[in-house]
Parts: sequence; C-alpha cells; structure tokens
Amino acid sequence: MEDESRKSFAQITLYNQLIKEMDDLYRVYAKNCNLSESAFWILYCIQEREKEAFTQREICDYWFYTPQTVNSALKNMTEEGLLILRTEKDNRKNKRIYLTEKGKETVERIVVPLMDAERRALAAIGEAGRNIPENYEKAYGIFPGRNRGTDKTGGSRVIAGTSEDDTKMMPA
Repeated sequence: MEDESRKSFAQITLYNQLIKEMDDLYRVYAKNCNLSESAFWILYCIQEREKEAFTQREICDYWFYTPQTVNSALKNMTEEGLLILRTEKDNRKNKRIYLTEKGKETVERIVVPLMDAERRALAAIGEAGRNIPENYEKAYGIFPGRNRGTDKTGGSRVIAGTSEDDTKMMPA
C-alpha cells in the first residue's frame, strides 16, 4: 500500500510540475509579447470564442481571475486601444468586450500563431496524449465548466470531485 501511495504521489507531482511548466511557458510568451498574463488570456479567450463576446464576469469564471484583476486588465487594454466595452441593451450593468481593429491585429499577430502551435503540438502527441486533460479533469474536477468560484467563507475555491468528507479548500 505504501508503494502504491508513493506512485500516486509521484504521478500527482508530475502533473503539477507539468501544469507549472505550461503556466510558465504562457507567462513568458505573454511577457515577450509585451502583454500582461491576464491581458494575454483575455485576448486568447476572445479569439477562442470568436464571434461571441464575453462579459467581465465570464472571463473571471473562465480563467479563475478575480474581478479586480480582469477589471484592471480591461482598463489597460481599453486605454491601449485593444478593446471596447459595450453595455447590453437588456442589462446595462453588464458590458460585453469587443476587439478594436488594433485588438484584432494584436490577436492575429500574437494569439493566432500560438493557437496554431498548440494544434500542431496536440497533433504530434497523438490520441493517447489528447486524453490527458480529460483524465486530469475527471481526477480533480478543476477544469473549466466544473464547480468553481468563491465560496461564502472568504474567497476560497472548493475542489470539485472530492467527497463531502475530504473536500479541501484552496486559496483564491
């Protein structure tokens, strides 16, 4: 049993190291493109959705960012002429985020080539490698579309997929 526990811990450690390495790759890429990490991911998700505009709240939920982080990034990106925010007709409180021409050019120059590289990398790892995110998602339940967000105890996230007895809290 102890040997099995060590193997499990080694696998979890490897997954965590790979996630950290991926985070670092994207962070450095964003920095080399003169973008903040949050600005990069906002542009990324706008491109990913293409025709459908996000609200600030949706970006927070999608990328696990705080409203303050997204608001600050959106303010800077609006001042740089990359984005415009438009209020919705039926809900003046929500604003949808749209790319300006400069924003579209930035996405074409920075985000699209990265997405192309991601597709090539995914093709190179083959079918077995493509199942890794789904398997990780099943194990931890922390990928987009799962239970997430802040709880009522002061900004912690509950890791979904754990039993009621062993639910752990993560700092927000």
